[in-house]
Amino acid sequence: LLLRTPGVLPQQVDETHVSNLYNYQVINKTNKEMPVEFRLAGGMEATGTIQLIGQAPTAEAGKVAEGALFIILEKSALQGHKTEVVVEVYTNGELVDEVNTNFMAPGR
Repeated sequence: LLLRTPGVLPQQVDETHVSNLYNYQVINKTNKEMPVEFRLAGGMEATGTIQLIGQAPTAEAGKVAEGALFIILEKSALQGHKTEVVVEVYTNGELVDEVNTNFMAPGR
């Protein structure tokens, strides 16, 4: 689960980049600990980055890992006020989920 943090406006990082803050929940339904990695996909990997707040998450067996992250995109990649972004979730190098979310551009 990856949701834009309510009440937080998009931020202009510098002249060419914008960031949005997201909250995530990763549910580990296995009986093994899972290190979690997030990657941009769908063509956005070349124009953006994901910056975790805090340490890289590890989902303990049978538990939920929660945290926050920034998605930072180049302004040139934005498609109007709202741009769809695809985030892939990996554990041990294996793709385990793909999440679509919206990236909001700052107001003009």
